[in-house]
Amino acid sequence: MKKRKHKRQRAAKPTLTPQGYDFGTPVTSAVITSPDFIRYLVDANIIACAYGMNYCEKVRASLPLITLAGTNEDGLKKVSEEFRRWGAEEDGDVIQLTFVLLKGGRYGVTLEPSFKEALIRLVGLDRATEPFLFFGSWNKRFDTRHVAVQQLKDYKQNVMSPILLSFAHYAGPADPATADLQRVKPVMGLADLLKFDLKFVDEAEPFEQTETAALPFQPASVKTSALKRQRVLAERDVRRQATDPVQYSSRRRSTLNQHFPMTLERVRRAEQTNPRITDALQPNGIQGWQLQQAVCNLILSRSICNGQFFYAAIQPSALRDTVLNSIRDRIELADESKEVPGLRVEQIVEQVRLDAVYLLRQIGARPSKLDLDYVQQRLKSNHFLDNDAG
Repeated sequence: MKKRKHKRQRAAKPTLTPQGYDFGTPVTSAVITSPDFIRYLVDANIIACAYGMNYCEKVRASLPLITLAGTNEDGLKKVSEEFRRWGAEEDGDVIQLTFVLLKGGRYGVTLEPSFKEALIRLVGLDRATEPFLFFGSWNKRFDTRHVAVQQLKDYKQNVMSPILLSFAHYAGPADPATADLQRVKPVMGLADLLKFDLKFVDEAEPFEQTETAALPFQPASVKTSALKRQRVLAERDVRRQATDPVQYSSRRRSTLNQHFPMTLERVRRAEQTNPRITDALQPNGIQGWQLQQAVCNLILSRSICNGQFFYAAIQPSALRDTVLNSIRDRIELADESKEVPGLRVEQIVEQVRLDAVYLLRQIGARPSKLDLDYVQQRLKSNHFLDNDAG
């Protein structure tokens, strides 16, 4: 008796549907700076902050000099190496230096990475995501305030007020009454750092204005309360960014300008010279930003989906990450082409519709119908078609 041969059934490939994407979608990433400089400064055992004047070759003038002196030379050398790695010798403002004027004639000194410079160093020109920067700070309290601190504060009122920051090794007695200034030596390998940014925070000012800088010098109960308040404000800001049309517009514009500069220029030319595009836009209330984004989506889809439009080769659950990873390394080169190649007006209008559906779902306004007229009306009712939201 012959056995029946059972034919194996092939699993059907999932049918992927056309889809859109909005480049204003809030996507956050965590950027964490190295905390090593804090450990090195702690190891350096900074015991004094000295003030003076020193000649700066870069500006060819004598400038106020702030010197942090420590007793551990090895720790100071590591501090120097770390700051040099940040690029401090070329730009001293990669280090944020803050003086916190405390009550009772005391003051504190804070060193931390500059927020702006750290983002440039770690993220570069990537605008695919909105980075949240996490960094630590080194804080030192001094019980007596030298008259030079107030002089520095007054000096910083000038429009141009550069200073020098240096580190020195002190090998003398730790007791200030018997300190020997002759035993303060500069750390080899790190020149004086030229800085234009120096912040002053006064504890006597309203706490809301000073809590971030002054927080390390406050009691534990004050720190807990301030951190809780900061967390509530941050959560509120995240919720606002998730649905605010103006925030969407800002993120979208930044991303497209960074990663699709030539495409945007060609689209703008096409709007002025191709009447078919204008005729297709006006009846449907399609805004200029929708046209620009749709063309960018079509071009990106064709690039990463083997010539297919509407991201039809990508699973919906993987769309966001695929798009973000693709544009991070995307470079558009200038050429003589003035046209948007290989796109029909009908394809652009369809991409506008898909992008609108995606945006409505992102803000929680899930559309009950998917035709262009309906989704445009829903965008309009949510203020995404206002002049300042495009």
